[in-house]
Amino acid sequence: MHGGPGYWSKSFQHFARDLLEENLQMIYLDQRGCGRSEHSPIQDYSLERVVEDIEALRIHLGIEEWWIIGHSFGGILAVNYASKFPNRMKGMILSNVTLHMLASFQHQIIRGTSLLKRDVPEIDTLSLESFIKTYYEILTSLLENEVYFSFQYSDLEMKKEVDLIDQDGLKSDPNFQQFVFSSKDYFRDFR
Repeated sequence: MHGGPGYWSKSFQHFARDLLEENLQMIYLDQRGCGRSEHSPIQDYSLERVVEDIEALRIHLGIEEWWIIGHSFGGILAVNYASKFPNRMKGMILSNVTLHMLASFQHQIIRGTSLLKRDVPEIDTLSLESFIKTYYEILTSLLENEVYFSFQYSDLEMKKEVDLIDQDGLKSDPNFQQFVFSSKDYFRDFR
């Protein structure tokens, strides 16, 4: 389960395949509306629907039990899948996951203001709309000041490599991320 929300599995596949495919049969799933998957014509990007998509794939492939790897935002999907379908799981691997987006984004706001050498703004965690507005304001400033990618990359050469991968077909539906960022379901604490 890839990160994002709204990204795809291709970069994970690119960097991890040599380590993983030697001993495992890997299935790289792009979530509904993300990367190489179709966009939802009815814009159904609910947590329940995306978890059901994972189970539908397992059934389609005829797999009795499997391991799930969750990366970043994919951790939320992995733990929800495991909770709903525990008898279909051999186990779960969580790699640098986000299991509580509110706490993760709050940390990014605080870290971002530090990078921008600003005072931390008032963070309203009771209103998701207000919270996301503050989050986007900080991200926009980080991008404008060209320091945003220091969150993800200690070496910006890796960013260039990921950009090359992404230019080869990343066509995620922007409505996916917009849905997730406005859905209280995704902002529950899954730790």
